[in-house]
Order: sequence, then C-alpha cells, then structure tokens
Amino acid sequence: MKSATIRQLQRATGKTLDSVKPGETLTVTKRGQVHGHYTRTGRGHRKFPNILRRVLQHPYSEADGERAVQLLLKANEAVL
Repeated sequence: MKSATIRQLQRATGKTLDSVKPGETLTVTKRGQVHGHYTRTGRGHRKFPNILRRVLQHPYSEADGERAVQLLLKANEAVL
C-alpha cells in the first residue's frame, strides 16, 4: 500500500494518482494521521476495436464501397 501526505498530493496530484495502479490503494496522511484512502478501480485503459484491421481482413471491392456509401446517403435522406 502506498502513502502520501496531503502536501504531496496538493503539489503533484496527477503524478501521485497516476502512480496508483488499478486495485491498489493510496493512503493519504495529514500530520501523521490517516486522513483518507484512494483506491483506483477499473481495469485500466480500455482497448478499442481496430476497425481498419477488421476491414482489411475482408476483400471488399470498390463497388462494395460505392454501394455502402449509397445506402448511407439514402438512410440519411430518410431521416431528414
């Protein structure tokens, strides 16, 4: 368990909180007494899907792309 004083937290908040990993707890002290606890939750950074890789895995032709654009344009006109 990590610990930091309130002064350290005030002067370097970002650096201090970034050093806490998900599931880890930071104890905040003031004049030697425990003032509070900060626990980082979650699983860290989210992984976003790589859409370009997925598109490149499938052999699409130019005609497929044109057809997709036309469908999107028609759908957009229907909404308006």
